[in-house]
Amino acid sequence: MTEFPKDFLWGSSTNAQQFEGARDEDGVGKSIADVRNNFSTGVDSSQAEFNKFKIASDHYHHLNEDIDLFGEMGFQIYRFSMAWTRIFPNGDEKMPNQAGLDFYDRMLTRLEKYNIKPVCTLYAYDMPQHLVDKYNGFLSRETTAFGR
Repeated sequence: MTEFPKDFLWGSSTNAQQFEGARDEDGVGKSIADVRNNFSTGVDSSQAEFNKFKIASDHYHHLNEDIDLFGEMGFQIYRFSMAWTRIFPNGDEKMPNQAGLDFYDRMLTRLEKYNIKPVCTLYAYDMPQHLVDKYNGFLSRETTAFGR
């Protein structure tokens, strides 16, 4: 049997729009994931079974116990995404949503408690719907001009 290298890091990864839940709390904005269509049936997400992602694993409300479990399992690394719409609800605000920043600050503090290295992905299919409506999403450079 081949063994893992000594410097191999054990951990996990999640995607905010599939894991956090709390899609209608603390100022979070509407993302493209919130309004996507189920193309095979033509049913929009408000009526489809996959709409349950709005609750997801409810990490937003179970942050401490989730990361405590990561620590108990010996995770050394955790790759996660930050929901764009939790920090900038519409995507073009001048100031971030403080509640969103506070959530991620609590997450990073908890990871630090267990010496779990954070690896953050800044975009994972959660573009603010407002930027799609206003600029046609990534088809316009205007979509990436904010926050600079």
